[in-house]
Amino acid sequence: MYQLIRKMREERDSFAGPPSHASLEDYASVLVVMLLGHRWPREIESSERRKEWIDRGTDIVALTDGPGEARLLARIRDRLAEDFR
Repeated sequence: MYQLIRKMREERDSFAGPPSHASLEDYASVLVVMLLGHRWPREIESSERRKEWIDRGTDIVALTDGPGEARLLARIRDRLAEDFR
């Protein structure tokens, strides 16, 4: 994960400063739990819909390559690319 973000930073010069290791781990952890279906209490209380990038119509998160669903790692990479471009 770190190498991916480092490469993105070098290619696009999109980071103001070096990110801390702990903050990257926290960010990645939040992405994973959100992709696995976790909803924060405020989202539940307000009946907020899941973000479009999370909800793909199925409740399946593939851990390995397979037909029909992008695997978890690919979805995390897509989200990182979108958030840090």
